[in-house]
Amino acid sequence: MTWQTSQTEFTTKPLPLSIASERNAFLANAQSGERLIVTLHRAHSRLRGNLAQGLCDAVEQTLREQGAPAVDLNGNQDLEDFLDDAIYRASLLGNTGVAIDIEDLAAIADDDNTLHPDDGRTLVRMVCLTKHKPVQLLLPPAVRALKIFPEPIPVFQILPHGAQLSAPAMIEYGEPAEASSDDPLFDWVSDQRVTTSLLPPRIDEFVVTEAESDDDGVLASSSASIDDAWDEDVISSLPPVVSSKPIEVEQGVIAETSEAAIEDSAEAEAVESIASLQAESATTESTTAPVSLPAVITDETRQHLRDLDATFGPKPLATIERLYTSAFVPLQRAVNLGAAPGNAPAVLEQWSVEFARSYKDAFEALKQRGRRPTMIMDLPELAQRTARLHGSRTVQLLMVDGMRYDLGQKVNAQLSALLQTKAALAEQFLIWSGLPCTTATQLELLGRGPNALREFTGEIDDEMVVNRGRMAHTIRRIRTGHRELLKLDLVEAKLMGPGEASEARLDDIASQVATVLAAHIEQQPSGTLIMIFGDHGFSFELDEHGRTSAVAAPSGRVEEVLTGASAWIAGAVH
Repeated sequence: MTWQTSQTEFTTKPLPLSIASERNAFLANAQSGERLIVTLHRAHSRLRGNLAQGLCDAVEQTLREQGAPAVDLNGNQDLEDFLDDAIYRASLLGNTGVAIDIEDLAAIADDDNTLHPDDGRTLVRMVCLTKHKPVQLLLPPAVRALKIFPEPIPVFQILPHGAQLSAPAMIEYGEPAEASSDDPLFDWVSDQRVTTSLLPPRIDEFVVTEAESDDDGVLASSSASIDDAWDEDVISSLPPVVSSKPIEVEQGVIAETSEAAIEDSAEAEAVESIASLQAESATTESTTAPVSLPAVITDETRQHLRDLDATFGPKPLATIERLYTSAFVPLQRAVNLGAAPGNAPAVLEQWSVEFARSYKDAFEALKQRGRRPTMIMDLPELAQRTARLHGSRTVQLLMVDGMRYDLGQKVNAQLSALLQTKAALAEQFLIWSGLPCTTATQLELLGRGPNALREFTGEIDDEMVVNRGRMAHTIRRIRTGHRELLKLDLVEAKLMGPGEASEARLDDIASQVATVLAAHIEQQPSGTLIMIFGDHGFSFELDEHGRTSAVAAPSGRVEEVLTGASAWIAGAVH
């Protein structure tokens, strides 16, 4: 008997080139990798300062030529979001990604081969996107030779040493004295500490201060623009900006004032008192009520306080979002539980009040500029795009009136426990509300669509009726503009009167809201995407006993503006 063995044939493919300079090798590699090849021909001079839009137009034109589903481009769409959508539509054509061939950018550069700052940021961002997305980039030698502007830096960093002080240099004889209140250097450092210790990141750098009319009749600004706020990848790829805030660093611990030492000693005394109370309770028999032990302040809570206290001056909006979710919210919860340093409430209050003042000015600028944060009127498009990515054909918009960000996180935790394998949390988003932070305002923006801010004046006469009692537990259908959505009034109804302490009250509301939402999600067909979101937030006022009153009037505080949205997919989940 003769045994015959078949030789296995191996097919090899070259790894995709993320960034290349030689065109023939780049195109051959992109074709073997089954990428959608997009060519940006010699850029026209009208694309100067608008390279991102030119790239989006080239990708969109290629997709339409290949027969992919078309979408309407608008100036509000972020470059990364557009590429995510383009990659998905390219996958419908059998492609594994996008390969962008940039032929020449000389027409949009200055005489000294320097690109517009916005175009430079676009290139840096595209390079960053190739690291974690199926995007290939061809930058020929002519493009690589162009120059771009670095990230803007404060003026004081270019000054020579000692130029910060206005006092002249002096020669002093005798024994050197320690710094005191009479020392000009001490005064300057003290002033810096006082004026910057509690200032949160201000967003009023994006206010239009000097309006100029462009070719389309839209007001533009010569000051820092909102567009800069969304280049987080660019910021991370460039040299960091050194803070001017005077701090003292010793063995990795930041000590700005003597309060840290006082808090450490207070914590040590609290730990000792806890140990003594526990020892006494273990050795003595008593019929009295148990002693409530003081909460211990953790290192993580102290770090949250430092993060908020050390961040000051104009910051990108993405940085403000990160600080709010990772520092402000957990520190606020620690304060509510009594496990935070004594100065934490003052830092939170100052941070929130300063945010309200800055956002009030920045909101007026948002009406005149193209780019902006993800806001309440972007939710329908965001839900549709999320549904396409997860294969959902049915989408529901469910608004929980007054559900702020931290309450939404508690609701998600309760839903996960109630639904388990009956539904899945697909995506979470941070949403900015419009001013004033009322339900009528947010519904008006939702009804107007993505370009709602263009003609929005903020003058709304219609007041929303809030269901109370048993009707507050009912999800009802409402209409705004040409759009229908679902609405739950339970949170707003529960906040109309005084209540118990903050955390206990939020936990109780979250439990009731999650029960209603879980029953609704279980009734939906498998694969339905339910986008649950809060239209605006709220802020409590506390009495002398720590109990919460009814919600305060909207003032644009950070708790009222930043809300959350969660995409839940109904059906069996493994």
